[in-house]
Amino acid sequence: MSINQVALSTDGSAPVLLPNEKVFFGRQGVRLELTYGNGCYTAAAGHIYLTNQRIIYLPTPSLVGFQSLAMPLLHINQGKLTQPWFNANYFSCLVEPVYHGGLPAPSQVKLYFNEGGKQ
Repeated sequence: MSINQVALSTDGSAPVLLPNEKVFFGRQGVRLELTYGNGCYTAAAGHIYLTNQRIIYLPTPSLVGFQSLAMPLLHINQGKLTQPWFNANYFSCLVEPVYHGGLPAPSQVKLYFNEGGKQ
């Protein structure tokens, strides 16, 4: 996992894809909670992209010190989709950091899908 390492388009609204990378799914209005060691990042809303290589999260608007999050699929462990009765569905997982990615330790990530349904 790396923080603030995603290259963005010239207008900053979408990620620049890696070679041979394809986007399978995109959704707006996703809330993020990222907890690592003694720190955390939270974003009330953002855009998520699921590609064949990684999960990319872009908070809307960008936050001080937090403009993007990239989670390579091979670094995601213990993924679980939870569907509570009275709250938004969320995906939680443990993500291992990548070398020079900006986070020093494994992190807990929760992505809340507040605006469910088909688009």
